[in-house]
Amino acid sequence: MSAGEEGIFVRLEEPEDVARVFEINVAAFGRRDEAELTDRLRAEVSPLIAHVATRGSESGPVIGCSMWSPVEIRGEIRGEEHSPQGYTSSAFALGPIAVWPEEQKKGIGGLLMRAGFDACREAGELLLFLLGHPTYYPRFGFRPAWEHGLWYGGMRGPNPAFMYKELAEGALADRKGEVVYSLPFRDV
Repeated sequence: MSAGEEGIFVRLEEPEDVARVFEINVAAFGRRDEAELTDRLRAEVSPLIAHVATRGSESGPVIGCSMWSPVEIRGEIRGEEHSPQGYTSSAFALGPIAVWPEEQKKGIGGLLMRAGFDACREAGELLLFLLGHPTYYPRFGFRPAWEHGLWYGGMRGPNPAFMYKELAEGALADRKGEVVYSLPFRDV
């Protein structure tokens, strides 16, 4: 658990948080897609790293949430195509992350991000990905993935919203290729 400014606490998600996390995702995104994705990830993917942000105390009202799930890097290494069996490597990806609308722009998303970085590092995953706003996430150290030969969703080419972050220098190493998210993401 970590405490932030203004009495905001970040802790691991508990089963009793699930309904509130669903509400926060619907409110933050204005639709059910991300909320339903979160439920599918919980049901179908392991391991997951899920945090909630609370106000006032660790048991206070949940006002934000984030989830990290495993992805695979498939394809190339050192710029050369691999054998038909392919090359795979693991990493983690953010999504969804949401803050209750009245609580946005108060640094809560940043607290959730940093808690996720720490948890991913503790889990041994030092390479992270996300699909997000290309001018927001660089403040957390994310960089365009295409510049390093990584792409998402079968769309080989530049995608400014697809970014990576190394939690330790050299975590990216020579990994190149398609980053494949878990099956629940492909249904969104």
